[in-house]
Amino acid sequence: MKVFFALIFLLRTINTHSRPPGCGKETFYPKGKWFRNNSTAHSGRYWEQYIDKQYDMNTETPVYIFLHGQDSTAIEKTKKFGIENSTYKSYVQVFPQGIDDHVSADCGTGWNVIDSASSHDKATCNSNADDSLCCYQSCLDQKVCTGDSAEANCGWATCVDDTQFILDIVDQLTNLELCIGDIYIAGESNGGMMIHGLLAEYPSMFRSAMSVYGLPFIGYNNVPSALNMTSMFSMHDRSDEIIPWYGGEAGGWFYESGIAVMSKHAVVHNCSKTTPEVVRTPYDGGESNISCLNYGSCAGSRTVMYCLYDGGHGAWPQEGNDLTIWFFENKWQ
Repeated sequence: MKVFFALIFLLRTINTHSRPPGCGKETFYPKGKWFRNNSTAHSGRYWEQYIDKQYDMNTETPVYIFLHGQDSTAIEKTKKFGIENSTYKSYVQVFPQGIDDHVSADCGTGWNVIDSASSHDKATCNSNADDSLCCYQSCLDQKVCTGDSAEANCGWATCVDDTQFILDIVDQLTNLELCIGDIYIAGESNGGMMIHGLLAEYPSMFRSAMSVYGLPFIGYNNVPSALNMTSMFSMHDRSDEIIPWYGGEAGGWFYESGIAVMSKHAVVHNCSKTTPEVVRTPYDGGESNISCLNYGSCAGSRTVMYCLYDGGHGAWPQEGNDLTIWFFENKWQ
């Protein structure tokens, strides 16, 4: 199945003039309000969805996918990260719901950010993380852990195939229901970590991607060369002690640094600067003291950029959603 989707997105990349099969079909979904859409491929799984009032069945409309953080809900995050009031063009918004198949200790809803075996890599944590480790039913079934705490082998989330869940959402929207264009994706915390995993596995799937206070575990900073056509954006709070921007150990977990991650993207994108430089945006400063940097001009009219702002883990500037869409709309050019 994953090979099938890889071929779909390869063909879509090569033939940019192919018309999505959902175009020209009248949608039966409501417009101008949030509603719940159920997956046809994954029993019991769903996402929150929003279609702008101005949606036109004959015009390709971009899709904005947002992945919530650990122990959170999609509907909760629509209130924080929803972009229906953006000053830029309309999007079809999709906020998938993570799964919680805990057995005893419950680490909450979340995402299988990398494959099940790798997400139980003992090199990614130490004993300081034992109290936050859980062995979920799907992980027990795959024999990658035997219990909670130290027996979870640095496991802390489900082992279901969340990558396939995201792919099937896109397939359902594209082939059955809507006239969709480019796909943009973002996620916070655990959802931000999932972004890095998705990009590594499906580098040609997204037009642009953004990680919000989310970084890969040490040893999993995978940036394939095929990502050179996906602009990369990161927003991170300066005082984060859960997933610190400068990486290292936090709560028993070991993270790559944001600089290392973004610098690797800059190399893949053949950017003109190896060291990031300050770039001006309409949202600089403010109550959160937003400051942004990029790596100069990059190949293929893409860019690599990150913004830092005041606050701890979970903080989000009031300008954050407009800054996100400003980036996605290539206003940095």
